[in-house]
Amino acid sequence: MSVKGTITTASYLKWNQALFLIQSLKADKKYTLSFYVAISIYSGLRISDILKLRWIDLLDQSEIKLVEQKTNKARTITIHRELETITKEMYRNFGYPNKNNFVFLNRTNTKVISVQYFNRAFKKMIHLYKLDIDTISSHTFRKTFGRRIWTNDNYSDRAILYLTKIFNHSSLRSTRSYLGIDSEEIADIYLSL
Repeated sequence: MSVKGTITTASYLKWNQALFLIQSLKADKKYTLSFYVAISIYSGLRISDILKLRWIDLLDQSEIKLVEQKTNKARTITIHRELETITKEMYRNFGYPNKNNFVFLNRTNTKVISVQYFNRAFKKMIHLYKLDIDTISSHTFRKTFGRRIWTNDNYSDRAILYLTKIFNHSSLRSTRSYLGIDSEEIADIYLSL
């Protein structure tokens, strides 16, 4: 949890570590956390939008359609086939809940799990799963999504352009900064001396 008025940052996980985390959490029967990571790295959604998802939004769907809470903009996201498979498996693991239920309900199924719960749980994961990351939060996985897009497109400016649209950022510069690209490139300049 951050202190009001301070700047908090979260880094990203390398793609293989994110996939490892999904599998490890699933093996440890931490289905809620595993499913959150999967949805986030395959959709790039903010936690506020993920927490609004209902099973009916994901099951047997080819797209997620929503209005983003932060930007109030309509968004359509194609569901990756791996996320489709994970969703079906998690629906089983969650005990086939009512499809109109929110996906991320608390233990008593009375309200949606809080952002703070997720962030506290993720901080414990760094040491438990030996993750190569200093800071982690629910935002880490959105950044992991962005970094995956960028690296899969050979670190292109075209990928940054697409990510700017996907993330609804106001500029390419915002997206580069958000993904930590500028700071990495500046550090590389110093190291190249």
